[in-house]
Amino acid sequence: MTSLELESSDNEDEFEGVGTVYRGRLFRREVRRRRGFLQAALVIVTVFVGIAWLTVDSKEETRAKQMEVMKEKSVKNSSSYCSQLCPARLAQRKRRHGGDLRDIKDLSSNVQSAKVKLVEDLKKKYGSYYDTIMMENGKWRGGFQAVTPEISGPRFRRKLKMKILEMQVLLQAENSNVDGCDCNEEKGSKYKSRRQLEVENVVLPDLKQTYANFVWATGGHSAAAGHGNLYNESYTAMMERSVKPIFKSVGIAFDGRNYAMGGMRSAPEIALCQESIFGVDADIITWDFGMTDVPHSWKHFLYLSRAGTHRNRPAFIGINIHGFDFEEKLSVYKKAEAKGLTTFYLSGEVIKNMQDVVPDMFGMNQEEIDAIPEYVRYFKCQNEIEKSDPGCADNKYNEALCSNRRHKAPWHPGWKSNSLYGNLMAFFLIENLESTIEELIKEDFDPATKLRELKDEEQKDYEIFANDGKLENVAIPGFLEESIVPDVHPDMIHHAQTICHTALAPSKLRYEGILTETDLKGIIDYEQGISKVKADKGKSEGPMRLVFDEGQRNPPCPVLTKVDYKDFFYANEKDGWTSLSIPNDSEKQEYGPWTPRGLIMVCFLICDWGKCPDGDIREPALKDEKLKMKVNGVNVVELIQTAECSIMKHDDGYFFEADDNGRYEIEVLIVPSETETIQYTKITSVIVF
Repeated sequence: MTSLELESSDNEDEFEGVGTVYRGRLFRREVRRRRGFLQAALVIVTVFVGIAWLTVDSKEETRAKQMEVMKEKSVKNSSSYCSQLCPARLAQRKRRHGGDLRDIKDLSSNVQSAKVKLVEDLKKKYGSYYDTIMMENGKWRGGFQAVTPEISGPRFRRKLKMKILEMQVLLQAENSNVDGCDCNEEKGSKYKSRRQLEVENVVLPDLKQTYANFVWATGGHSAAAGHGNLYNESYTAMMERSVKPIFKSVGIAFDGRNYAMGGMRSAPEIALCQESIFGVDADIITWDFGMTDVPHSWKHFLYLSRAGTHRNRPAFIGINIHGFDFEEKLSVYKKAEAKGLTTFYLSGEVIKNMQDVVPDMFGMNQEEIDAIPEYVRYFKCQNEIEKSDPGCADNKYNEALCSNRRHKAPWHPGWKSNSLYGNLMAFFLIENLESTIEELIKEDFDPATKLRELKDEEQKDYEIFANDGKLENVAIPGFLEESIVPDVHPDMIHHAQTICHTALAPSKLRYEGILTETDLKGIIDYEQGISKVKADKGKSEGPMRLVFDEGQRNPPCPVLTKVDYKDFFYANEKDGWTSLSIPNDSEKQEYGPWTPRGLIMVCFLICDWGKCPDGDIREPALKDEKLKMKVNGVNVVELIQTAECSIMKHDDGYFFEADDNGRYEIEVLIVPSETETIQYTKITSVIVF
């Protein structure tokens, strides 16, 4: 018999429950007791639910009511209310930020406090070797050098000043309306704490930690990407961990983007896709393609030239540029600098000097080796870095996690080398930030006015480069010669705005969902497309499919080991006509107003070691009619190869007209073959000038 049946029964004589017999009044008393417990429990639960609901449902509504109570207490005197609220807001900011971010002297103090913590951390890692490795003449080693210190140095500090001023302008705007009070000029001599105000029924709004962003974007090959190591052991990650708290202390969020890609050259594809890959907000763009660009110096210089046309006016930093053509590179850097670009490079001599003072494990017994700090233990053996015995080669990579990861090659640096590079990068940024703040302390300025002045100065430098930034020695063999492409002026390649529709990862285009126009975003959760195996089992319903090669993915690991993948837009002979629409709506929004000229370049997937598998269709197939392409319905009659990419040509030239929406519909058809091997093409990027 159920509880409900027990409660509703009219039989007073006898009821049989499960293992118990209730009789007459005894039964009814038990029922009333149980009902009482249930009702009491229901009341208690209701009360607690009500309290919880009030707590989480309307925090902002509650705060608004509390503010109204406080305003009533001020006897309808708004100045009295604000004179209590604003000083408390200032005290809140000082607790939150370690000082008043509007006060340049407080910024200086914040940086020094954060720097002390960084030095303490480095001394734990390097022990007694910290001074000999990291310091020189009582200062941090200056590994990054301005090509011309009196030119690029002030320009870079100008960029940092703009970040500080941007932070202050946004903070002032936020502070101008704190629940209706302008708190940029605090009134009242005594600052009330948050707790005191809460007693008076006032809860202060939350504060942001940062108000501006600074972005370092790393471009490079596999060594720069950190291959062989965990992703957080790349030199960019090492640098970011050191620098992030320093910049945060002055209200600036620091973002170190390691967007290097294994096996890639710096140009033409990466050079022409910088904004799509590194983002339109990059403040520094680096070059570290020494192994893959050799001996084609024009790639380096085209990459440099395109950095000079980036809309955010980033500084350019060359990493590992030392070698047989160092003087040539430095000469071109100087020309770029003279035309308005901020240029730096990492000194190979400084790296060598640091490595020279690293303790050598050779000749030490095991007890002595074990006593060496972790960041220099097994770093150098027999005067070789990360090689030789006793144990330097075996201890090059971190084997504690996911030891089966790929790319642990002899030519890739280990995490200890990456740490040295990362520290030098951090020193460069921190010392420039300190110098910038010192300069601002000596000036009397209004943040908004000063910010406009500096932006105008930067724009003038940018316009010099945009109008006259062609660098000597920047010739693309097989492309820029007049006899091959007579209608295309080299200045277009150096300076014209492009939209790069790229499948390559990492890229902001992929991570922000711009390419796929999806809400799937982030370095882990972005839209990855489908595997080639799955693509070959089905067929496209119209658009070219975004596809990845499963063989490129690393074995599963709880942390990131690699993020760079040569994904591609895919079409095979089963698909029929497939297409890409460029730019899509998200690209239009991201890159803003744009007047296309209609020059279109297509980049096919670079095959490993230059050996493409059977069935791979690319440029020559167009002449053989195995591949057909159209742009807005106009036939492409030729693909003129320009290094790793090709420029499209139709019967009347090289420039295609956009449709009424400013778009280009790129159509691709793989003609079915009689062979058993399926025919396909892989396109990594389409670039529209």
